[in-house]
Amino acid sequence: MKARMMLVIIGLPCTGMVGGFIPPQRISIKSPAANGFVSMGKPVAISKTEFGNHDIVIDFKVVSRVRDPEGRYNGTVVLTIMPPSEKTAMKEESRARCVLGAAIRQLNMPRTHG
Repeated sequence: MKARMMLVIIGLPCTGMVGGFIPPQRISIKSPAANGFVSMGKPVAISKTEFGNHDIVIDFKVVSRVRDPEGRYNGTVVLTIMPPSEKTAMKEESRARCVLGAAIRQLNMPRTHG
């Protein structure tokens, strides 16, 4: 059985080249797994839990304030590949067993000719 994975992104503070600081709470991200823009103050899932390769387009939005010095800011994002939770994995295994059991029952059903 192939494992299903999802990507989680964590934003770290942005620091200005001439001073200034933008915390992750003022940076938002929008992705296929997020419902609109979501604050990067906490880890954010940017992909749904799926099998195989898939493209992910993400948009960033930064809230700047008048007191933020103008200029270039540098920051880091950390991408983490995460397996589904144990509870999710158990549900998927149970669902697969149910589908397999139904298929076996269907094969074992006597056929009637009408």
